[in-house]
Amino acid sequence: MNRPARRRHNPRIFTSPPSTLDMNLGSDLAEISEKAGWSLDTWQHVVLEKSSRMDTLAEDGTNPLLAGWTWSASEVGLLTGGQNGKTFLAESRVLGGLFTLGEQIVYTARTRHEARHTFDRLAATIEQAPELGRAASISRTNALITTRNGGLLRFCPRRPAAIDYAIDADLLVIDDAHDIPDEWARAAIHGTPFRRPRSPRRQVWYLGSAVHEDRHPNGRVFTAVRNRGLTGKDPGLCWIEYSVPDRRDENGNLEQDLTDPSVVARANPSPRIDVDYFATMQRVYMPEVFESEICGIGTWPTLEPT
Repeated sequence: MNRPARRRHNPRIFTSPPSTLDMNLGSDLAEISEKAGWSLDTWQHVVLEKSSRMDTLAEDGTNPLLAGWTWSASEVGLLTGGQNGKTFLAESRVLGGLFTLGEQIVYTARTRHEARHTFDRLAATIEQAPELGRAASISRTNALITTRNGGLLRFCPRRPAAIDYAIDADLLVIDDAHDIPDEWARAAIHGTPFRRPRSPRRQVWYLGSAVHEDRHPNGRVFTAVRNRGLTGKDPGLCWIEYSVPDRRDENGNLEQDLTDPSVVARANPSPRIDVDYFATMQRVYMPEVFESEICGIGTWPTLEPT
């Protein structure tokens, strides 16, 4: 029998810059997913709310949705165990940005196949939701979605040749962020796609699992993001981490008991994952893989100061 594990919807680690505006757009973004027929888990609502805090640029009391406003965090980093719905959450953020804010969006995945798979799923979702379908135009040839309010969504795999175009992107989504080539990151995050690098509404999302230094040779970028998030002092980064504490004793053994479902559940906030899944993965995976993929415990590379 599948047995549920008690979930903690709030992340174990959360740091974020302060917000001068006592509101966020989390519920507005999630509303589009509801119109698409999607049901978000509680933890996904929590992430949307924490990552969508706002600062206002307007000096009057006008509606921030229509006036001058900016994100409190220009970067959002999310770490959870695998199979919890990070990609589904990213797609919800994309739908909300597309239909609510009319954002220019670039969604990236590790391979062309993964990028195409995400595009096909989102395109089908939009077409099956009458209210969204009437407001959008979909080009399957170019993997492109546009909306009547000026929104644009483009998909691309992570390779240098895929970022040789220029686009004024308001949102860059990096799925499987524990695998980002350094060369691609330098160009995509700081270079070509963003002709407005200081745009007040620009936001970059990194979504990944814990980095295992030997298994993820392209894990340095996500490691650097996490390092900044752990300080709690980065003025533009919202870091959200669901993980098991990684403290070890003098012999190098974890202090946490990974056979205890309530411990492993700290890295797995989705109620759709049951205790039997934890036990199965612990039998199937090598210990270091189970720690990084399921428990959010990484062997993070040491980065030289930059």
